[in-house]
Amino acid sequence: MISVTALAKVPAMVRHAFGDSVLQHANRAAMLDIELIEDRDCFIPHVTMTDFLFEIEKRTKERYIGLMIAPYLSFEGYGCWGDYVLASDTLGTAIRRAASTIGYHSCGEAITLSIKDGLARFAYSSAARGNPAYPHIATGAAAVMASLCRSFAEPKWRPTRIDLDIARPRDAAIFDDAFGCPVAFDRPGAAIWFQAGLLASQRPRRPRRLMTVEDLARARLDPASRGDLIGVIST
Repeated sequence: MISVTALAKVPAMVRHAFGDSVLQHANRAAMLDIELIEDRDCFIPHVTMTDFLFEIEKRTKERYIGLMIAPYLSFEGYGCWGDYVLASDTLGTAIRRAASTIGYHSCGEAITLSIKDGLARFAYSSAARGNPAYPHIATGAAAVMASLCRSFAEPKWRPTRIDLDIARPRDAAIFDDAFGCPVAFDRPGAAIWFQAGLLASQRPRRPRRLMTVEDLARARLDPASRGDLIGVIST
């Protein structure tokens, strides 16, 4: 399971780039109109997300859906979990918060943070790995991770390097251009590398709302109302 906020704004991008017909085919493949619930902060099966993205690729022959949606993805769009993580005092605290509470966003996934030779490695392991649509998900995940770092960094900040656990494409240079840094492929996992000093950086803007982990738990475990279980899960 994963929060539908992972796909927030993606349906609108698909409609704009490929037309409403492609979006409707993707919705049918996913057996869910994602646009109707993308702001509801509820859970959907991982297969719903992967089927949605894979159908877009199949219909359009576009191999780099992940790069196309990357500009639309941001940690700020990740609902109450995103608010909780972004309320951290520093980037290091934010990443550790994300790692310890990832279960409130998705199941079967993991976030880790390590430091080596002055560089921090912010890594993500997805439950969708191995799925045909995973290259799109890995690319999108890297964009979201970079957006979290950017929330605590100077405006012109760029990662030192990005790792992707997908096969190296023939035109790999477009990834470097899109992310503004070197991108390495065939790596053990998706990761953002940056100078470890950034971990102590504070966020220049206040979060939209301050949340505690108890608030996050209540938001995840309680439906929007007793008569509306969409607050818990959509299938």
